[in-house]
Formats: sequence, structure tokens, C-alpha cells
Amino acid sequence: MKLKAIAPLAMVSCVAGVLAFVSVLAYQDAGDTVNWAKGKQLAGISTMIEVFLHEQQLQTTAAAEQIASLPLIGELVAKNDREGLLKALMPGYRKEVTKYGVESMGIVTPPATTVVRLHEPEKFGDDQSASRPILVFTNQTREVQSGLEISSVAGIRGVAPVYNGTAHVAALEVATGLGPTLAELKSVTGADLTVLLKDQEVPANSKVRKNENRKVRDYIAAEATDWTFLAKALRETDVDRVNEGSIETRTVGGVDVGVIKVPLYNFAGKNVGAVFAVKEVSEFGRALKDALVRLLVAAGIGLVITAGASLLIISGMILRPLERLGKRLKALSAGDFSTKVEALARKDEIGEVATSVESVRVDLLRRFAPGSAPPIDAKSAGGGK
Repeated sequence: MKLKAIAPLAMVSCVAGVLAFVSVLAYQDAGDTVNWAKGKQLAGISTMIEVFLHEQQLQTTAAAEQIASLPLIGELVAKNDREGLLKALMPGYRKEVTKYGVESMGIVTPPATTVVRLHEPEKFGDDQSASRPILVFTNQTREVQSGLEISSVAGIRGVAPVYNGTAHVAALEVATGLGPTLAELKSVTGADLTVLLKDQEVPANSKVRKNENRKVRDYIAAEATDWTFLAKALRETDVDRVNEGSIETRTVGGVDVGVIKVPLYNFAGKNVGAVFAVKEVSEFGRALKDALVRLLVAAGIGLVITAGASLLIISGMILRPLERLGKRLKALSAGDFSTKVEALARKDEIGEVATSVESVRVDLLRRFAPGSAPPIDAKSAGGGK
């Protein structure tokens, strides 16, 4: 194979190898960047779940403390004036329901006997000490308590002691459900969420039991934004260590999703389940594919441009001058010493060769008159026999 074919091919092959190596590195770097962005988004959702739950706890606690601190409430409880309590509290309760998503409000005397339920005014006088430890504990310690409790419903509760003057007389509870919080989180993050609670932590008479058909192993989905989708995305192994937070990615029905787990603890610090969020992250895979396409297109364009430039450079600077030198050598061998050799002004190796050939031409021109030199053939070159 001639040099004019080998040289451009070798140059293009080298450039192709370099471009391929650089493209692989760039693709790996793009993949690392995409995975970092995906991890940051999922970690942000995990943080938002924690923040929303904490804010919900703060809101219920603040509301309970504010209402319990009103002197009138303590006076009415001391008189066992249910009608007076309903009249005093119902307007504010309705406002709390509308504005903050409060689901229930009630007052109990020690240990946990119902004086009034704002959400069910007709029910009172029952002893909740066996099923409502947060109420009993507040009346015992006379300190504010807050956190998740699973009773007839699962909700975030704030409970504050009520005083009549300096005498402790009751505990006032404000509770919000988890459903509105999940709905708000979905609107903000685009993820679907569910609250999975340990079956053994859910009382037999709890409304959570109506969702026993929505389970992941022995955990009941007390609330869910889209259980059909979540049921496909969650695995039984997700609840193996439900007391540990985690973030992982998987494919569900051909779609890449991130699965986030945030543990849930009751007011006493006991793990009772977790909030799970599932967020589609296919856009990150598409971004990586787009990056690959752009890299391939850029590499292809770069290869074409480099190949063209290499061909022009090699042909113009090396191959054509060598070809012309070859023709002059053939002319010299045929006895033609009349034409001056080109490329004498070049300062590179080709210029050196051209100078040498020109020296030979001049020397031959001195020895022989134009047209009188015999052609240089194989016999004359080798001496013959």
C-alpha cells in the first residue's frame, strides 16, 4: 500500500482512537453528573418529608398550647360546662379545620376521660386511658406532648395541660391527619407517597383498618396518594428495616423511579412505620442518552473535520512534494537534467532531500551536455555482465 493511502489512514485512526477515549471519559463524567443530580433531587424530597412532618407537629403543638392557655377554658372545665366549652371553642376549631387541616380537638380530664370532642360533640364521658397514652402521659406529667399517635385515626397530635388558676384540670388535644400532608408533598415534589404503619400498632377499632387490603407484608397503608402506582413500585424488602431511612432507584414497568423511605416514630419515640415516596426519575436517563447522542455527533463531526484536515496537510505538505521529487528523480535517471528541483527553500526534511537531489542534478549537468547522458537502467546501475 502506498504512503499516500497509509499516512492519512494512520492519522485518522489515531484521531479516532483519541476521540473515542475522550468521548468515553466525557460520557462517564456526564453519567456521574446525572447520577449526582438524581441523588440530590431524591435527597431533597426526603428532607422535605421530614420538614413537613416536623412543621405539622409544631403547628398542632402551638395550637394546643395557645388554646389551653386561655383562662376561660380552665374555668369551664373546672365547672364541667360542656356547652360553654363548645360555644367558646367551636368557632376557633372550625377555623383551624379550614386553615390548617385540623381533624380533631378535644379535652380530657385525668387520666383520660372525655369532657368534650369538638369533632364529635355528641360523644363524651368515655374513658380513653387504655387507648390514648399521649393523653394519659400529658395529664400525668402536666407537660406538653407532641408526635404521631395511632388511635381511631393516625395523626400528628399536640397535647397541652389545662389549668384553672394554678390547679391542673385537664389536657387539650389538637390533631391533624397525614393525608393532607401527603397531598401537599405530592404537589410540591411530584412524588407519590404513602404512610405504612405496623399492623400490630394499629388498634382493632381504628379507621386505618379499612385499608387492610392495602398492605406491604405486615404494614398497612394508612394514607396514600396513588396506591395503584405505589403498590407496583414498593417491594416487601422495603419494610425489612423500616426504622432506617433510605434512598434507592429501581425500574417499575419500564420506568426508572426513586424510592425514598423516612421512618415514623410515635410521641414516645417508638418506630411505628415509615413514609414512602416514589418519584419518577426517567428524565435523568433521557438526559444521559441525550448527552451520549451529542457526544457521538460531536465525535463524528470532529473525526470528519480532523480526517479532512489531516488529508489536506499530509497531501499538501508531504505527499505531493515527495511525488514531485520522485518525478524529478525519474527524469534524472532518464538523462533529463534541465529542470530545477522544487522545494529547495523548505527548512524541513523534504527540503534537505530536495537539496541533495538538486546537487546530484547540477553535478550531472556539469558532466554531460544536455541530452547526451545515457539513461540510468538496471544494467548500468548494477555494472552488467
